Parts: sequence; structure tokens; C-alpha cells
Amino acid sequence: MNSVENNPERNKNLPKDAETIIAVLQDMGVTEYEPKVVHQLLEFTYRYISEVLDEAKVYANHAGRSNINVDDTKLAVMSQLDNSFTNPPPRDFLVDVARQKNTIALPLVKNYSAARLPPDRYCLLSVNYRLKGSADKKNVRKNSTKYLTTSTQKHLFANPQVIMPSTNAKRKWHEIGNYDT
Repeated sequence: MNSVENNPERNKNLPKDAETIIAVLQDMGVTEYEPKVVHQLLEFTYRYISEVLDEAKVYANHAGRSNINVDDTKLAVMSQLDNSFTNPPPRDFLVDVARQKNTIALPLVKNYSAARLPPDRYCLLSVNYRLKGSADKKNVRKNSTKYLTTSTQKHLFANPQVIMPSTNAKRKWHEIGNYDT
């Protein structure tokens, strides 16, 4: 983390609003922060102020005035607080909810010597392929070599037809269910 206030060259190029935000951070006791924090707080401040002033302008127009007054701004700030920010629930409420939740005991952990795995049909550890017989391999090689050019016949690549998925390892829709069975 960097401390922006320790870099005087950078402070010369900052706008007055950024210097104000840095001063607020210093007053709050924040001495180390990323330089982007100031930019993020500036963006938040500009957006919040523009939304409040736009809302105040709507209230002034509704009242038939062309200029915004203090009452319009106060109403806009209250509207922004109601719509944009939420207050946390009271501490007493959270304590009551936590007390109710903590009355329910956690389920007991069963003692097993190793990690329990679901049945084999649901695991990725079981074999889900079968190799073709050696007679089938010879036929596949003969068929694949006639399509290869003379420059590539030296290097025979593995044919994907040698490994085929088995039919008995496929998962069926009605087998989805309880892993403990």
C-alpha cells in the first residue's frame, strides 16, 4: 500500500477535491491506502452530488421554481438516503436472531477412517472407457494409413476410435438421486 500524502509531486497534480478527500482520510486516521482509493471516492462523491442535485432540480421544477433552494436539496438528500443506502438492523435484533439460530444443534459428524465417496456410478474414479480388441486396432491402422500423405506416414498418430466410451458407464436420468444408497 502506498501513502499518497508522502508523495509531494503527486499532490501538486491532484484537483482540490482530491486534496479534500486526502485530508478527510488523514483526519479519520487512515495513513496508508492505494492511490486508486482517492479516485474511487472522488467518483462516488461526484456521482452522489450529481444525483442529489438532479433530484433537487426535479423538486424545484415541481414547485414551479427555476432555482434550487435549501429545502429542495434537503428533500433530495433524504430521498437518496432512503433509496440508495440501507441501515443495518439493530444489534439487539441480530443478537436475538443469532440466539434462535444457535439453539438448533448442528448435525453430528460421523466418524469414518477415510473420506466417504458416493457410489461408483457417481464417481469419476471408475473406468468409463474400453479398448478395442487387437484385431480392431489393425483394421483401424490400415484404414488410417491410406489417408495419410507419404511425409506423415512415418509418424502414426493415435486414432480416437481406439478408445471408445463403454455403454454400461453412462449415467441415466433415473439414477440421479441419493448418493448414500
